[in-house]
Amino acid sequence: MKSNGIALIGLGAISDKYRSGLEDSSIFELVAICDKKEDLLQNNKYVVDNKYVDYKKMVEDKLKLGLNTVIIATPPKTHYEIAKYCLEHGINVLIEKPATVNFEQLEDLYQTATKFRSKFLVMFHWMYGSEIVYLHKHIDEYIQRHGEIIEVKAIVNDPYSDCCGHILPSRVGLEGTWLDCGIN
Repeated sequence: MKSNGIALIGLGAISDKYRSGLEDSSIFELVAICDKKEDLLQNNKYVVDNKYVDYKKMVEDKLKLGLNTVIIATPPKTHYEIAKYCLEHGINVLIEKPATVNFEQLEDLYQTATKFRSKFLVMFHWMYGSEIVYLHKHIDEYIQRHGEIIEVKAIVNDPYSDCCGHILPSRVGLEGTWLDCGIN
C-alpha cells in the first residue's frame, strides 16, 4: 500500500485528466472519489471502492481511508469552501485553477494551510503544456532570428464553447470561460 492516500473531489470534464496520472502514480493511492451528483459517482472510469456525495463525510473518514491529500476539480465558485474545510482538517489540497474567485479567499487559504500545517498547491496544467515548454526552450533563438516579440496570440479550443465560440448551455453555470480557462 502506498503511503499517500488521495481523493478526487469533482468528477466533471477535467477529472478524467487526472485518471492516468493517479493510476500510474508510485506516490499516491486513490482511496476515494467524491461528487454531489450520484450518476457521476456510479458512471466513471475510476476503480475505487469509496464513493462519497459529501466531501465533509469523506474528510471525517480520513483515518479509515488513509486520506491525506485531495484534488479539488469542482467549479471555481465551490473551491474556497471545500479547500478551507479540507485544510482545517489537516488534509493537503491540490486545487484546479483558478483556486478562488478573489484574492482575499486565496490569501485566506494560504494562511489556513500554514496554520494547520497542510500543503496548498494550485494546479496550472497549461504551465507545462508542450507548447509552453517548446517556447521556453526556443524563445532566445526565435528573438535572435526574428527580433523583439511585439505580440503573442493564442487560440485555444475551450471546453466551454462550441466550434463557433458560443458557450455551451451545459457549461453556463460553471462560471464561464474567462474565470475558469482565461486564467491560463
